[in-house]
Amino acid sequence: MSVEEILKEIEGGLTGEIKKDMDYLQVCLKRYNKHEDIEERKAIVRGIQGMMFKVSPQETEKFARMNMSAMQQAYKEILDKALAYSRARDAEKVIETLEPVIKKIEAEDVYKDDDETEYVVFAQPMEKAVYSYKFKNDKKTYTPIEPLPDFYYLYGVAKKVQGDNDGAIDALQKAIRWDPVACGIYLELADYIRESGDTEKFMELTEKAYEYAYLPGDLARCYSAFGRFYFERGRMETAIACMQMSFMLVKENPFAKILFNELQKNVEADKLKPLKVEEVAETLRRNNLPDQPDKDIVGIAYTYASKYAEAGNPNASAYYYQIVYGLTRDDKIKALLDEQEKAIEEKKAAQSK
Repeated sequence: MSVEEILKEIEGGLTGEIKKDMDYLQVCLKRYNKHEDIEERKAIVRGIQGMMFKVSPQETEKFARMNMSAMQQAYKEILDKALAYSRARDAEKVIETLEPVIKKIEAEDVYKDDDETEYVVFAQPMEKAVYSYKFKNDKKTYTPIEPLPDFYYLYGVAKKVQGDNDGAIDALQKAIRWDPVACGIYLELADYIRESGDTEKFMELTEKAYEYAYLPGDLARCYSAFGRFYFERGRMETAIACMQMSFMLVKENPFAKILFNELQKNVEADKLKPLKVEEVAETLRRNNLPDQPDKDIVGIAYTYASKYAEAGNPNASAYYYQIVYGLTRDDKIKALLDEQEKAIEEKKAAQSK
């Protein structure tokens, strides 16, 4: 049967009773959601949804919310399963879990940007704030129900473990399409690109990651990556300065430790001695490298923290002040953070009475 014939047959089953017709159309929707031809499936589903809206706009909206929540939960369960396999270092199972879902999402191709709207997924509120500032436009943003950056990231890492570097790069590039300010994904992609031999692209991606880094751990990894770039060019003093900057941000930094071990093998002990803090900053500046967190990132977090403090929202304010303090270790910021955390405790105490 053609799409028109299918829809006509479904419409012929309507009785005029709201409850009965909504139940009937939901059954039809579930059945045709499995229709083999993707384009026909989309047309049939749209037709059924149109019938549902005519039967009862209020019931249709309620059903849509319930259906959305159920789908989000289903995708969360898939993600949790893939994460568990990833932690167990079972790349084959990660791919087995995610590949069918990813192929289905790509085949349906539901989320398409246009001149007025765009689809993006952010892991944290700060990412959304960074995106709004760095990608200034008038488009309205929507969030797909699937955790697309996480799906592609885990899939890409699993592909890398299996030795498919090109597949891994492709997956991480798709992850960035959905979360364009995901510092950690940029850094992982940069590592894979470096292994493919394109060190210039590796540096370009690391610089981009630095522009989006709002956590000390991510920023520390950026400096380790900068150090890697200069180490492989034999510029050991610059590599040492980058490594030290990384350790200054996060003492127990695995990426800086790996770089340190390689420096130990290639640099005489007396030349590997620590630089003074001012020498680190001077060396970085001399090589056109930043010697502090991105000013825009600090400014964005501080602006939001202040705004939420004024609005009487201590939870949101503390979230952003924590970001500023994590990057700056400024005692004045710590005092502002403490104020908001105190306000949170006072609010909790008042609500418990």
